[in-house]
Amino acid sequence: MLTLRNTYPDGDRFDEHYFLSRHIPLAQEILGSDVQAVRVFRPVQVAGQAPAPRMVVEFDFPSREAMDRAFGSPRMAELGADVANYSSVRGVMTVLDDGK
Repeated sequence: MLTLRNTYPDGDRFDEHYFLSRHIPLAQEILGSDVQAVRVFRPVQVAGQAPAPRMVVEFDFPSREAMDRAFGSPRMAELGADVANYSSVRGVMTVLDDGK
């Protein structure tokens, strides 16, 4: 299984309501049935540590092929353009492989 993690650093603007009510459903629609699970986290600041990110979202895919298929959607540009509706910064993507 692969997990695509998108971490949003704290920025000038982040509309959490829009992100949760519009962007995440749009992402699920565009990425389609290849997504097995979606998780959204609101990180908590830990004293003495670097600033916590504003928001983290994870999308689970059963395989690299499934993730590639999902990200091959012709609507990916639409999803990328939607970021401006809720954030002044782009997220940092990381792909995690559970090794199975």
